[in-house]
Amino acid sequence: MMWLVAGLLLSTLTSVDEPPVKAELVLRNGDGTGCDRTATRVELSPANDSFTVYYERHVSTSAEPRKNCQLGLRITSVSDARTWAISAVRHSGRAELPEQATGRLRSTFIWDNMGGTDILDYRFTGPSREPIRTRHEEVPFYEPCGDVHHVTLVTDTLLAGAAPATLALDSTTYELSWKKCR
Repeated sequence: MMWLVAGLLLSTLTSVDEPPVKAELVLRNGDGTGCDRTATRVELSPANDSFTVYYERHVSTSAEPRKNCQLGLRITSVSDARTWAISAVRHSGRAELPEQATGRLRSTFIWDNMGGTDILDYRFTGPSREPIRTRHEEVPFYEPCGDVHHVTLVTDTLLAGAAPATLALDSTTYELSWKKCR
């Protein structure tokens, strides 16, 4: 039975289609201490194979140790019937942590119609004064064809320990996989 499940997962991963010629991303809402609709920009790549969230205010400091951002969005294929999934997540930012300071970056995405949640958790320990670059591969989970694909993206940074410290999130890129609806 386990081999059957593994075979089905492998066939799902290898049967990914090219991105659509035309796709549309709609930001439904944005809120949090690390973002709002005016301080956060979301862009779909020209090839429609990823989208990136750019943050202006997602900076945890010793004075404000926790920042979060919650964005709701929808992506649709305009040129033909397709469904999409997140296949990888990349975070970029910076950490300036003295000795005895720690930082945490947590990233979650929630499929509104499916109730599923993926949580990515990264921890950083001082002393550190480096850029943050993370990448996490996902097993693509495709919503059924014909469903409206709403997803809620949540990012959260938290500092603890010695001061002064900074943990900043500059951007998050979500790589997409597409499948044609047959």
